[in-house]
Amino acid sequence: MVVNICDALLEVLSTHANEHSLPVIAGLFQNIGNKSIVYMHKILLKLAEFMTKASGDVKKHVQECIGCAVIVMKPEKVHEFIPISVDPDELTYSNTWLIPIYRDHVVLSSLGFFIRTIVPLSESFMEACKKGSLKTYKFLTLIYHHHGIIKFCFSFLQVEENSEIRKQFESHARGCLGLLPAFCRYPTDVCESFGSLADHMIKWLKKDVFMIEYVGIALQYLVKGNKGLPFLSGEELFKDWGIEYGKKVEMENMKAMLPWLEEFLKAFIQVFFQLSPEKPPAFVKDTIRCLTLAIKSSKVKVIFRWSLKNVSVDEGRPSNLILELASLFVEATGVDSDDIIYNSIEECLKEGVEDGDAYAALYKILVESSDFRSSKFKQVMDLLLGLKPPKDITSLRWRFLCFKILLVRSMEIFHAGKNIYGIRMLYEIIVRPQDKKSKKVAAEILVETSTIFKKESSPSKPGNYQVFISMIMLLLFWSPYHGKAPSHVKADAVSALSLLVSDDPQICLLMPDVVPSILGLLDKEDNIQVVIDVLGFIEALTVNLPVKYLYDFHADILGGILPWSYVSLHDIKSKVTMILEIMMQKCGPASLKSPVLEQYQDFVMNDFGVTITSPITISNFKHLSSLEGDDDDDDDDDDNNNNNNNNKKKNKKKKKNK
Repeated sequence: MVVNICDALLEVLSTHANEHSLPVIAGLFQNIGNKSIVYMHKILLKLAEFMTKASGDVKKHVQECIGCAVIVMKPEKVHEFIPISVDPDELTYSNTWLIPIYRDHVVLSSLGFFIRTIVPLSESFMEACKKGSLKTYKFLTLIYHHHGIIKFCFSFLQVEENSEIRKQFESHARGCLGLLPAFCRYPTDVCESFGSLADHMIKWLKKDVFMIEYVGIALQYLVKGNKGLPFLSGEELFKDWGIEYGKKVEMENMKAMLPWLEEFLKAFIQVFFQLSPEKPPAFVKDTIRCLTLAIKSSKVKVIFRWSLKNVSVDEGRPSNLILELASLFVEATGVDSDDIIYNSIEECLKEGVEDGDAYAALYKILVESSDFRSSKFKQVMDLLLGLKPPKDITSLRWRFLCFKILLVRSMEIFHAGKNIYGIRMLYEIIVRPQDKKSKKVAAEILVETSTIFKKESSPSKPGNYQVFISMIMLLLFWSPYHGKAPSHVKADAVSALSLLVSDDPQICLLMPDVVPSILGLLDKEDNIQVVIDVLGFIEALTVNLPVKYLYDFHADILGGILPWSYVSLHDIKSKVTMILEIMMQKCGPASLKSPVLEQYQDFVMNDFGVTITSPITISNFKHLSSLEGDDDDDDDDDDNNNNNNNNKKKNKKKKKNK
């Protein structure tokens, strides 16, 4: 009976192949099933003939009929009747129209068939492509040498046509490899063939970018098919056919695949960060999510930790990538993504790994998650403050960036004067760095942090900006690790304030006690480095503070620095001279009128006078010292008379002293 029906349909197909008869044939393939090999192979061959002739709707129906044959007969048998073939030597091929049909209809096939037949086909197509290129080059060279440029030009037009053929070979080669996902839809030989296929897939991931998506989708098919997960979008056809594994087969298949899945997960984590820095493609995220569901949660945590150590995370990369990756792990591990990240980071840092990515990951989550900043603040602070600063400059920068975010958060948690965590963080940034590179990074972070608080403040409501400066000033007198601040802590704190005053001299107006507090160190401190740093602060202040405000501080400045004008050690005297010179250049000689000058006549009139390089002359300075209240300028003759009188008085005093 079946034979008669098939013969009748074959006759109909020979005379009336149309949109009415072809769906009947497709239904017959589905009803007869794998016995179609026996009863319908002639119909299959007839359909293959139509593929080279039909067009439009009829061709679509023919493709559907052959697709149904592929589902029930399997590609192995279809290939026996209608083989895809290529001849690299003759540069010919046949039946490549089957490739898109296989792509849409292969299911319950064999991974082994793909490895043994389809992969070599792809290699043959690529070989033909390369041979075509080589033959073209030799052909053009021969024509040029024997027939000259004219014949060469005509031959080149022929080669252009051949180049299109080469493109077709390359397209078919990729098309064959693009069948990988199709052959991973419920394959029947996972236990026997997956290891061999995995070797191929890992190789493709490393060298063929176009294969990354194919490998990712193939892995999704394999995992979802063996975990009883929902079908992928667009795969309703196979759901309608009732295709699925039994529980026993699923367990055996997963057991065979598990040893490889961890390696694939690591590979796709690298792809996640490298393939697209702005936004990883959806298939990459889907693949990672799918693989995490197939691997034990304890292994997933280990792999996430591995990713923090081994996958490069640049500062310029979008900060949500780490969080996005963690969110893909959540379903597999059953814990919050923040916890996954933090636990992994904590383990990395406690091991003392000199790697910036753990600090970078922590910074990313601190930036992105306000809940994490709140709930984990104390835990993160205790972790970071308990670690030695990394020697690697990149790691150190990420560490300081973490402190920047945590400093801002500490201001929200603690009241002024009770922010011990904040002071300890400032100590780490200001005092801990020892070499030039680390000090430079610390300076950058300190200014960035200051800028954050400055933007939040206003003249009427300075708020946290003022608290921030006060915390740094506290280091002038107290250390969180020593009690009373040692000299080196004072020196570093003064240097930090110098840096901030250079960036924003208005600090001294916002907090009038800053300048007197620092100048006070000159009276109490005998450590030469502190003195040098205080003079550096005063120099930064005089250079950057507007003239109209500098007048308010000149008496305090003169009173603080002039006692050190006789100390030549470490160029202290020259630093005092420089500060006075800056004040004279900005404010004029009148700005230096002070009773303090009377105590330092020798320095002011001799040492400073002869070393000054500004346009203001020594005569101006001597004239200033002899005036009692007149600020007006005298003419040159009066100046000379005054100078002579002063010199005479000075000589008389010297004689009396003798």
